[in-house]
Amino acid sequence: MPTTRERKLFAQRMHQLAQLGYVPCEQQLLNNERSEAIVEQCAPPFDCPLFDLQEGGTLYLVWLSIVAERPGLCLYDFRFVPPWPDREFQILPTTDGCRGPVYVLPNGWEFPLRDVLNLRFRATGWRLHCTRVEGLLCGLSTKPIPRNYRHGEEISVRVEFFSKSGRRLAETVSTLWVDRSVELRKSSQRTNERAKAEFAAQRALRWQNFLADLTPDEAQKLGVRCEAEIGV
Repeated sequence: MPTTRERKLFAQRMHQLAQLGYVPCEQQLLNNERSEAIVEQCAPPFDCPLFDLQEGGTLYLVWLSIVAERPGLCLYDFRFVPPWPDREFQILPTTDGCRGPVYVLPNGWEFPLRDVLNLRFRATGWRLHCTRVEGLLCGLSTKPIPRNYRHGEEISVRVEFFSKSGRRLAETVSTLWVDRSVELRKSSQRTNERAKAEFAAQRALRWQNFLADLTPDEAQKLGVRCEAEIGV
């Protein structure tokens, strides 16, 4: 988890690049529309991962800073838009099962409740102030990361925010780090299981060939042993 100082340094560097005229191509497209809030990624990609989950699906984590451009702005919903089609996003679990002031994510990671921006979206929406707020925004989807995205790859994910009527109020493009540790472990386990099955099949075939090559006298002498081996 990045510290407050690290997030501020990252945000300052992004501001410096913007002042020098550097704007990511994705952000240039977004700048064509009037935004009612300034939303920026405030941590480097390796602190903003997206995970394969053990039970299947994907968890998105991104550190953002948000500030309203006008008083009274209220956000009611948000959406992650990855490079692949995904309409299977779910609402994160409530805080009912939390241990004290800590929120536990589906992958077991823990964060202070005050840092999780998702919890600010209540039934009446999240009323933004004109002072900057930083925190972690999480997305949970039952759709897995496509296989062609490799472990350690960085991808661009758009994050959009909406009003009660569904009008888009703000958006940003964040760079997330692909963490495929779970899928790699599953793949390794499947490979080991296939190797064991192939070894067992080859052993059984070799034993059958050995028995087929025995003469009657040799088979009689080894009869008890053969039965024992076949029983194994």
